[in-house]
Amino acid sequence: MIMAAGASSRMEPVKQLLPWNGKTLLEHVYANCRATTATESYVVLGAFADEIIDDWNAPSEHLMINPEWQQGLGSSIAFGVRNILLNKPQLKGILIVLGDQPLIDTAYLDRLISYWQEHDSEIVATRYGDKIGVPALFDQRRFKDLLALDGDRGAQKMLSSESEMIATIDGSSYIADIDTLSDYERIKKKQGDSSK
Repeated sequence: MIMAAGASSRMEPVKQLLPWNGKTLLEHVYANCRATTATESYVVLGAFADEIIDDWNAPSEHLMINPEWQQGLGSSIAFGVRNILLNKPQLKGILIVLGDQPLIDTAYLDRLISYWQEHDSEIVATRYGDKIGVPALFDQRRFKDLLALDGDRGAQKMLSSESEMIATIDGSSYIADIDTLSDYERIKKKQGDSSK
């Protein structure tokens, strides 16, 4: 489940539509998720949903629009999980990915999935430095907690308050959030991306 509902208040262009490797930033993240061993990929939209859908060049059956996206990332996670479970009530786990982390690749996401499949972890999260965050895979035992989320912090409270219940994989080299246009230009330059 790719989280892409935010308004990117610190960036003038629509962040999700920035060019990346011949696609938009969001389509790049979506393509990486679609290539994993996960059965399906979903995208939660909110702000700029109309613009994103108009420009969308990937399968669209799993796009969801949270009408209450302004309530924060937690609201969008709960909305997405609720809607997925309506159609897939027997789902065993949900991997949450942010739509603005283009360096997270398919191989890394599959490492999270494989670890979860091989161990009995309720949460398998990404460790970078002394922080724990997303991408993170939540076992069905934690769906109730995801459904109760609200506010701007998303699942961060779950990831910070129960560290003994969380398995982590080092993702330091993959984490690069794009919050501002300068972040985007710096990361894009580092990757040698020549997309226009």
